[in-house]
Amino acid sequence: MKRTQTLPIKGKSLKTYVFRVVMEPDEDRYHAEIPALPGCYSRDYTYEEALRNIKEAAELWIETLAEDGEPIPEEDPKVLKKAPITLRVVVWYGAYPLRNRTARDGIGAVEYAGFRRRKTGGSHRIYQHSDGRRVLLVSHNLNDTFGPKAIRQILQSTRWTEDDLRRLGLLT
Repeated sequence: MKRTQTLPIKGKSLKTYVFRVVMEPDEDRYHAEIPALPGCYSRDYTYEEALRNIKEAAELWIETLAEDGEPIPEEDPKVLKKAPITLRVVVWYGAYPLRNRTARDGIGAVEYAGFRRRKTGGSHRIYQHSDGRRVLLVSHNLNDTFGPKAIRQILQSTRWTEDDLRRLGLLT
């Protein structure tokens, strides 16, 4: 059975990469690796956890390649066709400047984009758009900046495009 997982990552223009995943038992665990990304591997006690973990490892690996301006390798389609397990990674290049934006910037952007605050609890704020989209913003201080994973979640929840980010003043 062929398995494909989709993993969104932040960025500017969308590009989808598909990688072959090699999964093997390793003593009392499962070892997962992506041969096209030498050194990118993960392991866990169950097959499902190892597969989830290799997604996270691939995400971090590709993020660092993109941040450093290094090329992201592409798999040979013939190899992918024969692979029992593949991992689809969607890369959005260019949203790295969002790391320097504060929680105040994020709140202003979601409110300007039509999201209204629904609930607040401690450092968590849930906003909802009239079309049903919800986004959770977490910050202890309005001057806090969002980390890469938080940015990824915000972009995924809001479904903002590069044009939206520019219109909202989050990208120049």
